[in-house]
Formats: sequence, structure tokens, C-alpha cells
Amino acid sequence: MAELLRQVSELKKHLRRANESLRTEKENRIKAESDCASYKRDMTELEQGLDYYQSKSETREENVRTLNIQLKEKEELCEVLQKRLKQESQIRVHQRVKNQEKDISNENLKKQISKLEEGLGFHQSEAESQHKRIMALEIQLQIKEGVCADLQKHLEDQPDLRRQLEDQQKNCCNKDLINQNFKKQIGELEKENTDLKTKMENFYPMKKKLDEVSAQLEEKSSLCVKLQECFNKEKQRRVQLEKKQQKKDASKEKLLIEMNELEQGLDYYQDVAETRLNRLQTLQKELQEKESLCEDLQERLNQQSLQLEPDFQHKDSAHQSLDKETGDLQKKNGDPMSKLQTMEDTETSLHRAITHLQLEKVRINEQHEEELEALRLQLQDRLCSELQAASEGSSPDTHLWGVWRQILLRIVRRTHTFVLRLKSVTSQNWLGLQVSTMTTLHLKRTVHRQSDTRRAFLFGDALKRL
Repeated sequence: MAELLRQVSELKKHLRRANESLRTEKENRIKAESDCASYKRDMTELEQGLDYYQSKSETREENVRTLNIQLKEKEELCEVLQKRLKQESQIRVHQRVKNQEKDISNENLKKQISKLEEGLGFHQSEAESQHKRIMALEIQLQIKEGVCADLQKHLEDQPDLRRQLEDQQKNCCNKDLINQNFKKQIGELEKENTDLKTKMENFYPMKKKLDEVSAQLEEKSSLCVKLQECFNKEKQRRVQLEKKQQKKDASKEKLLIEMNELEQGLDYYQDVAETRLNRLQTLQKELQEKESLCEDLQERLNQQSLQLEPDFQHKDSAHQSLDKETGDLQKKNGDPMSKLQTMEDTETSLHRAITHLQLEKVRINEQHEEELEALRLQLQDRLCSELQAASEGSSPDTHLWGVWRQILLRIVRRTHTFVLRLKSVTSQNWLGLQVSTMTTLHLKRTVHRQSDTRRAFLFGDALKRL
């Protein structure tokens, strides 16, 4: 009886210990259920956040698509503008050729004008000399006309004189000598008349030549006036072209300065984007390391579960030494609880890191969107200004437009590569988040399974003892 009482007292002690262990297990189970509820809430919140970020990523992808469409449209506009610029450059080349031809013709006209001016001076001097000769000849003609008039009067008076002479001859025989002298004078006067007639005949063609030369001089003077007017117009055109060229040079310098500023801004934004991508890569590496730690913890839990399986198989042998097994079980329960706490700490740290990464990713994406929008607006402003310049006819040279097109293509390519990098980084981040959530769910399920198996084992031992 004493032994039975001792056994009963020992059984009571074992029952008390089992009740205490069951109470602790119930408390732990309640805590685990509350933790599961909190984890479920966190998971729902995370799923909502994932849905939100997925919707946001879809909207961003749509924005990126629209940006790509706009970039394609701008590329088409750039091609159209390039074609127009090629046409304008060809027109300018033709205009330059025409201007060169005009310059050559102007130089030839200048040479002709100089020659004509020299001829004008020579012909003016000759005309003045001829005019002086004509005046002298006119004076001589007037004198000789007066002499001819006197001679004509003398000729008209000759028959009267002859009559008188005949009368005088009749009267005087000595007057024969006088008649002979008069005849000689008359012959000389007739010779002078013939000479004057020949001179007059020679003077009339000279007068005609002088009239022709004066008409040619008048025509050449009118041509000189016209050439002078054309020369003045060409001077005005050259002045206008020089002013336009100065304006074009100033616009070229401004465009070069703005292009250098744009290249510097692009290099700066590219450096910032590379630093941010490097930062995202480092954060991804940290996530991978934490995932590897979670996998190691999961492997340890699996090993411990494998180690606990033989204990579950040898339940009958464990009934003889309940105290030792309960102590071992308490120790083993203490170890997984500490591991559960460490896992919960790691899980909370992982959640914090994931939320931090998500927030930083959102911030980085917003900054990139703002930068892309600013670049897009700058491109729109540049294209509008260049379109206005092309419509006004003050477009730059083909070489400068080729440089501008290369820079635009570089901007488009950089934005395209940057968008592709963002897509790859976001996809990698989403994959990392999905893997981390799956690992956390798997760990929670394994922990709950192990806790349920341990509770069932303790409850079965207590029932067998009873």
C-alpha cells in the first residue's frame, strides 16, 4: 500500500507537472495564435501593399510606354526636321552657288565698269578735243562763209565789172594787165572755193561720227547708272547677309552652349542613376544574404525535426523515464522557442528591410520619373524652338544639326536603357519580395507543425500516464 501511495503521489506530481506543461503550452499556443493573427494581418497588409505597388508599377509601365511612344514620335519629328534641314541645306548650297555666280558676274561687271569708266574718260577727252576742233572749224567756216559771201558778191558784181572793164578796155588798152591780174585772183578764189567745198564734205562725216560717239556715250552712261544701282543693291544685300550671318553665329554659339549644358546635365543624371542602381544592387545583395540566412535557419529546423522523429518513434521506451524525458522536452521546447524568437526577430528585420527597400524604391522611381519628365519637357522646348527657327528660315548649318541630332539620339538611347534598367531592377525586387514572403510562410508553417506535434506528443504521454 505504501508503495502504491508513493506511486500515486509520484503520479500526482507528474500530473501536476504535466498540467503545468499543458498550461504553458496553452499559453504558448495562445501567444502563437495571436502571433499568427498578427502575422496574417501583416501578410494582408503586405499583400495590399504589393497590390498597390503592382498597380503603381503597371501605371508606371504605362507611363513608360507612353514615353516610348512620345520618344518614337519625337524621333519621327526629328527625321522630318532632318529631311527639311537637308532640303534647306541643298537650297542654301544652290543659293551659295548662285551667290558665287552673282559675285563672279558682279566682279566682271565691275571690271567692265572700270574699263567703261576708263573708256568714258578717254572718249570724254576725245569728245572735248573734237568739240574744240569743231568749234574752231565752225569759226573757220563762218570766216570762210563770209569770204565766200564776199566772193559771191564779187562774182555777182563781175558782169558789171566786166562791162566796166570792157568799157575801160575800150577806153584804155592799158587795162589788159589789170584784167589778167583779176583773172588770176578769180582763179585763186575758185581754188579756195573748191578747197572749202572738199573740207566741208570731209567735215559732215566727222560730225556724223561725233553724233554716233555721243549717242554711244549716252548709252554707256545709262548702263553705268544701272550698274551703279545694281552695285548698291548688291551692297545692301551683302550687308543684310552679313547681319543674318552674325545672328546665325550668335544662335550657333547659344545652341552650342546649351548643348554643352545638356550634355553635362545628362552626364550628371547618368552618374546619379548609376549610383542609385549600385545602391539598389547592394540592397539586393543584402536581401539575398538575409534570404540565405532564412534558408540556413530552415535547414536547421528541418534537421531538428529529423532529429525529433526517432524520439516520436520510441514513445514506449520513454514511458519508463517521464521525468528525464519531460526535462529533455522542456529543454528542447526552450531551444525551439528561442529559435522561434530569433526567427521572429529576423522576420521583423526582414519586413523592415523590405518596407525600407520598397519605400526607397518608390522614392527613387518618383525621382527618376521627375527627372525623365524634366528631360522630356526640355526636349519639347528644344524641338519647339528649333521648329520655330526652321519656320522663320534662320536654321543653323547641317553640321551643327547633325551634332544636335546625335545628342538627341544619345538622350533617347540613354532614357531607353535607363527605363530598361528600372524595369529589370523592379522585376528583381518583386521576385525577391515574393521569395522572402514564401520563405516566411514556409517557416511559419513548419514552426506551427512542430509545435502541434510536440503538443500532441505531450498530451499523449499525459493520457498514458493517467
